[in-house]
This record gives sequence, structure tokens and C-alpha cells, in this order.
Amino acid sequence: MKNIFYLLVAVVLISACNKNELVIQGPIIPEPEVEVQIIDSVQLNLLSLDIPRKSGDFLIYDFTARIPGFIWGCTYLEESADEDMVLFSYNLATKDLKLIAAPIDLGLSNFQRIVAGPDGKLYMHSAGILHNAIAVFDTNIRTWSSIEVAGLIGGFTVDEVNNTLWIAHHEGVSRYQNGELFTFDDTNSNLQRIESGSNNSFFGFQLAVDKGGIVWYANQNELYTFVNEEWSQHPLSPLSDRYIISHVVASESEGVLINVPYESLLLLNKDTEIRNYNSIPALTNPPKSPLSLLDRVTDENILYSHRDGFSFYNSLLDSVIQVDASNSLLPASNSMALKLDRDAEGNIWIGGHNILGTLASEW
Repeated sequence: MKNIFYLLVAVVLISACNKNELVIQGPIIPEPEVEVQIIDSVQLNLLSLDIPRKSGDFLIYDFTARIPGFIWGCTYLEESADEDMVLFSYNLATKDLKLIAAPIDLGLSNFQRIVAGPDGKLYMHSAGILHNAIAVFDTNIRTWSSIEVAGLIGGFTVDEVNNTLWIAHHEGVSRYQNGELFTFDDTNSNLQRIESGSNNSFFGFQLAVDKGGIVWYANQNELYTFVNEEWSQHPLSPLSDRYIISHVVASESEGVLINVPYESLLLLNKDTEIRNYNSIPALTNPPKSPLSLLDRVTDENILYSHRDGFSFYNSLLDSVIQVDASNSLLPASNSMALKLDRDAEGNIWIGGHNILGTLASEW
């Protein structure tokens, strides 16, 4: 009888674990009630956006929450055979949704990435390395323009403090400020090209500006910082002998989060390593590849989005929690490409595919 009792207890515990789908890394936590409480608190405040498309779905390629009171993003309506992208704006106060198409003569309608400047300007580009120009939309006066650089563009970011656009492309890194464009390359700075077969170019497209105003640039496995008008190679560069840097993300505190897939997730400042998460396989080699990364300075927790939802590393419990359709309002889908973004008030937004909303405050 005692053996039967133990068997029943084991079955109940296994069933509970499967139901919650809690992913635990490191030592097993002796108090599973704490983890269940975190799982039960997963809440998403999702918006209902009604954009008519032939498929019946609303599809977000990218979005930004940085302009106060609005969500701006990229979508398309399937109204034409080439499926040109359009801008959407969502007024958080009035819940008014508007669609804005780029003029045909701009020649840059297939934009799938978007960032916002502090002056209300939006900068857009395609998801691939297809063009050598950035589309610009001024939300204040509703006008379009473009910024052209020397090489095909792979990445871009905004320095919100100095209202500067940084663009990474095959010919170097360009700075656009006060209407003027200047390009840094191997002839006028410490930036170095990468040789790949017969190509000798700049292949890195990861850019970020940290809280201190330092610009970070990853050229494959090499890492650079821009301080006092000068590019310098980071003391820890190169960060890998095998893999390229996939993410450079400004930390909520200082420095940046650097992700080298299969090897490391680091928090760095311009001089050294602040912290590494390399002992946590679910972060360095996650089962679901991260699309966006965010950290939280109050507790050193990490969030990253992926195609099924997002995952949350709790540093106190040393565990990783998967949030998806099984324990939240997220739909069951393997085609989502979700992004995380902070608005001006610090709220964390999640969006992509047909999802847009905020995470509960405890996240």
C-alpha cells in the first residue's frame, strides 16, 4: 500500500510539471510553489487591432513604442502582388488606428524594420541587405524622405540623447546628425574590414547606443565602441573564434548585452565585463533562438522573445520560464516573430505577427 501511495504522488507531480511546462536550468528549486506562482502570474494586456486583409490576419513585422502615446509599426495589406509594406499608427488614448503608405517615387516601400528618434521621426529599412537608403517619416508634419549611404544597409539605431541616426552597411558605419552624413571606415578610423573569401567588407550590422551615450558596433566577432569621436576595439574583442555576435542591446543600467550564440551572453561596459550568464545554457544556447533581448536592472533578470512567445530568466530562482500559448493569451503558432520594446514610461511591449500588447508590471 505504501508503494502505491508513493507512485500516486509521483504521478501527480509529473502531471503538474507537464501542465505548466516550466523550464528549469541549474539546481532544482526545493520549493516548486514559488515557480508555480510565477507561472500563474503571466498576464498579457493584448490590444485588438482591426486591419482588413484578405487573409483576415493583422501582421506586424516590426514596431516601436518610443514615441509617447503611440505605437508605430510596419505591416502590409496584400492589396498588391508585390505586397508593399505600409506604416501603421495606433493612438493609445483614442484607440485610433491609421495606415500610411510610402510614396512610390521614394523607392523604399518594402520596409520591415523601424526605429524612432526623439524628434518624432521614424526610420525604416527592409529586413534584408537590399538597399543603400533609409526611409524617413516625420510623424509631426507627415512627410517622407530618405537617407542614402555608400553601401548596402544591414542595421541601424538611434542615439536618443543626441538625436543621431547610426547606420551599419558594407562600406562602414555612417552617422546622420543635423542633416549631415559622415561615414567611418578603415581609412579614417580604427574600424577594420573583414575578409571573407574574395570579399573585403564590413559584414557586421549590430548597433546600439548605451545609457552613457557610447555607440557599440559588432563587425562579425569583432566589437567596437565609439567614444569622444573615436572608434576603438573593445579590450575583450574578438569575442569568439567560431561564431559571430548576434545581438548588441543597450542595458537598462550601463553598457550592453552581447549575445554570441552557443557560447556567451555578456553584460559589458566599454572597458570590461560586468557580468556573464554563460553558466545558464537556456540563455547561451536556448532551445528557441532569441529575436529580442532585454534586461532589468532591479533584479538582473533577462527577457527574450522568440517565435512561440518569450522566455524569462529569473536570477533569484536561477530558472527560465517559457511563456507561450499554454500559459498566456498568446495564440498557438510557430510563425510568430515577436519583438520586445520599452516605451518612454518603461512599460515592456511585445509585438509581432498578429500580437501587440504589454507585459504585466511584474515582468
